[in-house]
Amino acid sequence: LCPLTLESPVSMMPDTAPVAQQVVSLQPEAPIVSTGGVYPQENGLTVHIQSDIPKQPFQFRFWMAWAVGVAGMLVYLLVSYLTVRRRVRVFLDTEPGVRQCDTIDTPFILGIFRPVIYLPSALSPESRDFVLAHERAHLRRKDHWWKPLGFLLLTVHWFNPLVWFAYKLFEQDIEMNCDESVVEGMDADLKQAYTMSIVSFAMQSKAKRYLVTPLGFSKANISKTEVTNRVKNI
Repeated sequence: LCPLTLESPVSMMPDTAPVAQQVVSLQPEAPIVSTGGVYPQENGLTVHIQSDIPKQPFQFRFWMAWAVGVAGMLVYLLVSYLTVRRRVRVFLDTEPGVRQCDTIDTPFILGIFRPVIYLPSALSPESRDFVLAHERAHLRRKDHWWKPLGFLLLTVHWFNPLVWFAYKLFEQDIEMNCDESVVEGMDADLKQAYTMSIVSFAMQSKAKRYLVTPLGFSKANISKTEVTNRVKNI
């Protein structure tokens, strides 16, 4: 994931830099002069060198394309964050660190340094305890720090489909780990009730979607496959 090549005199990795010059012709008894100076002769033959350095315009276009992609990802991050902030500008404080809002249909955490749990007003009392336990598991694991870090790594490597795939699995692992934390010690009936709350939110999200910021957690974009995997895991 590191976008830079780190070099050291004691590196265990060989130097993989490509040779920037190649021999193109051999001529006898003629000194060769280049920008680097006079090259020595060997066995009466003079080595003529031709530069094989990539053309600058190609490198410039490549870095420009990468920078445009990074800028697009950061703009998406900003726009999605402001969109969610605007949706939850009216709320009711129910307890420290927990807010209730009429304009959302799924619970989520928003914020990095001062994270807050947002709950939909239509949340049933039966599901409230399960939801709070799940979201607080996110807070204990510091997932509100890890997920933005993962998104920043994805931003740097936006052109790599394997990193997108890894980020998706990273999100699923986060949710499953919190599920395991919540259901630990539960009997079968409580596990079934907890599972039904997950399915219920997934069904609600199909009818009403909104832009979710990578700085928060929400089940608004949960897929059928993800629901199935979480249920099997529980």
